[in-house]
Amino acid sequence: MRTTIWTINILLFLLTLYGCIEKEGYYGEVGNEVISNLTNKEWNRKYHSVWADGTEIDMDVTYIFKNNGSGSYKEIATYKSGKVEEITSYFHWSFTTPNFKYIYLDFNCFWEIEKLTSNQLSVYETWNDPLTNPGQTYRDFQEYQYISKK
Repeated sequence: MRTTIWTINILLFLLTLYGCIEKEGYYGEVGNEVISNLTNKEWNRKYHSVWADGTEIDMDVTYIFKNNGSGSYKEIATYKSGKVEEITSYFHWSFTTPNFKYIYLDFNCFWEIEKLTSNQLSVYETWNDPLTNPGQTYRDFQEYQYISKK
């Protein structure tokens, strides 16, 4: 009984001591830097695409990642004919590993962060988790530029 009380007191002391230690934030220094660089910004990518049927499109794609795990995706497609289509979707996102390198977007895709600075985001997009399915046929490299804060 005496050993149990002593053990409980030591654990309470350690918990109290741990609570008094100044922390850099919940995610640590690396995680906070990644989150700061990624979130509350508009990330834009413009590119030209040709579909299998020969249809040509100029794409203007913008992602916004909020620091609460929500986000939005806006796509403006301008066809060679001049027709313009605009789609906005909303999603949730989360990191899948503790090193903040892999992101799951809940419209069933994963991003592997290749490079992330305050102005540039480069990712490999896959449909399946790149850690459990490393040899996927769809692995698309995408580069985004910071255009404004949101």
